[in-house]
Amino acid sequence: MPFQRPEEIGYGYVIKRYVTKKDSNHPRHLELNSRRALLSGWPHVERFAHSLIDDASFIADAELESLLAYEWRSRLTTAWLIGVGRRTSPTLPSAVK
Repeated sequence: MPFQRPEEIGYGYVIKRYVTKKDSNHPRHLELNSRRALLSGWPHVERFAHSLIDDASFIADAELESLLAYEWRSRLTTAWLIGVGRRTSPTLPSAVK
């Protein structure tokens, strides 16, 4: 899969909408990378989880594909969205299945 910016294919909004979205004091990709979202004592865990679940059910396959073709922050967040949403769509790249 070639590297490309989502703006180049008409999905410029997906980074802000799914990757750098702030459900707490930090962007989503940082919370996922730190695994703080998995800690039951974290004060934002419920709001963060609900937001992630909602976005996982809302995001379109084309938006997922545009995020997967970008950089590590987008790919990390996309992996979580795919897993939480239990995606099995045949349109996703084979590396994600």
